[in-house]
Amino acid sequence: MSSTEVPQEPLKSSCDSVPAETEDKALELARRRVSAAELVKSTLYNAKSSSVDKFYTINEMEFRTPLMHHGSQDTETITVTVRAVLSEAKGADCTDTVRRNSEIKLDFSKPIAAYLVGGPGSDNPPTANPALNDFYLEKGFQILYMDYRGTGSSHELRADQLDKVFTKGVEIQKECLLANFEGGDEKLAEYLTHFRQDNIVRDLEAVRLFLSGEKSKGTKKNAEQVKLTLIGQSYGGWVAFSYLSFYPNALDMVLVTGGVPPIGKTAETVYRQTFTATINANYTFYEKNPGHGEIARKVVEWVETNTTGGNHIQMPGGGHLTTGRFLCLGRTLGTTGGYKKVAKALNECLADITSLGKLSDETLKNIEGWIRFEERVLYCVLQEAIYTDIGCGPSGWAAEKVARELPEFSWLNDGKLPAGNITFYAEHVFNFHYDQFKSLKHLRGAANILAKKDDWAPLFDLVRLRKNKVPIASLCYKNDIFIDAELSEKTKKATTSICQEVDETLMHTAVKDMSGKVLPRLWRILGDAVADSKGIDRSGVLDSDRKNAATLLACISR
Repeated sequence: MSSTEVPQEPLKSSCDSVPAETEDKALELARRRVSAAELVKSTLYNAKSSSVDKFYTINEMEFRTPLMHHGSQDTETITVTVRAVLSEAKGADCTDTVRRNSEIKLDFSKPIAAYLVGGPGSDNPPTANPALNDFYLEKGFQILYMDYRGTGSSHELRADQLDKVFTKGVEIQKECLLANFEGGDEKLAEYLTHFRQDNIVRDLEAVRLFLSGEKSKGTKKNAEQVKLTLIGQSYGGWVAFSYLSFYPNALDMVLVTGGVPPIGKTAETVYRQTFTATINANYTFYEKNPGHGEIARKVVEWVETNTTGGNHIQMPGGGHLTTGRFLCLGRTLGTTGGYKKVAKALNECLADITSLGKLSDETLKNIEGWIRFEERVLYCVLQEAIYTDIGCGPSGWAAEKVARELPEFSWLNDGKLPAGNITFYAEHVFNFHYDQFKSLKHLRGAANILAKKDDWAPLFDLVRLRKNKVPIASLCYKNDIFIDAELSEKTKKATTSICQEVDETLMHTAVKDMSGKVLPRLWRILGDAVADSKGIDRSGVLDSDRKNAATLLACISR
């Protein structure tokens, strides 16, 4: 579709329940320019990838930004950590020791891409996916990895661990321990509202404005600003589309894998789709693994038997195991090789029960990894809030509401497992999680307040997306149990300059698990998106225009 064509998908939806004047004012506020971030420190070092024997030269920058970008001048501030992968380190530079404190070392003559990790609540280590680094470095990019506010080395929101940690022997005082939060549930709930994708975008925009100032030093006053190419995976796509909504002039291009958000759809609408996909994934699992229906029931019935009458199966990291918590294993069905992983997990559980009469500590630790709410509190607390755009109303524990209507999850209503194969759920958040995960217990009050909140700030601007001119490449997955392909397709039809392909075989985590297959394909789609955004035939875009970032950007500027 060229930029001159009018999308067929209507822009208004069931979420459109606020007066137009109110929505316009809210969007005007959401789009207000933010102030440039303040650089706290910059460090240059080489770091080894966690998965292969490869080092990268990294410029780590710590910035200070407001908690509320549109608040008063004396508003509370937070810190945001951004790491730029400048190049692969070779030879004598292959060491993980910090070399020196330094000025910003980005080369502003080269394009800059920002990788937006999935989530919410995930940190963003720059060496976790060396294949992604290598691909985009080869294309001529320098790559920014920002730990979103509330995660990793940025202003981290942790639950109930010790309030001090040590990094390379240096004591680090953590900034916000939610268990010690003062002011009660209402203030905590209000505080947590500032950690969604709209403010993540403002943090990155504040960093971009700082870098633009660095670029213009010693040049003419009207120097061209730094622009970013966004690379969004899963929730990173939410962040990218919010960026496109608020600050499109700051962006060159956008690439998204499994992450086109269901804009204008309520959380309840989304979960009706993802529960259907998850149930279908369960059917496929049992078809591919004959006999595992019986294994799953034996394991779950053992868990049921050992969690009645006030008994608890204690988890190594705190909290306890119940049937409800165990069934989150279904999340693994949505990953590459997930069916084999689930079969293996069930086999290990049954082997423990048969030989030990219990689940071993190692197995329980594996179960803790199925959904890491203990480590990623925001993943649970904000799971439904990422869908609550202006006018969508309260999320209202949407996942649980939908699940209670489905026969496969009737145990939520009567406490009894239904006949037939056990049905696992995915990333869906239930009220009972706040009893079973140690780190969540003191957040129940705030979570209930957030579930009732009906005056959320805007996350997206549909009118701007309809007029969008930034080339967008998207690869989505037909059988994705996390991001519904049908709803993503509706967003695509309401957004110009987007080129999207739907894959029937890849899973949600393919960009990490099958980078060599996904990244070149996504780059080809981007070439098509660039051609479409210029209103030219795709065959008119020469192969040379797709070889690297510079030539593709030159095509955009024609």
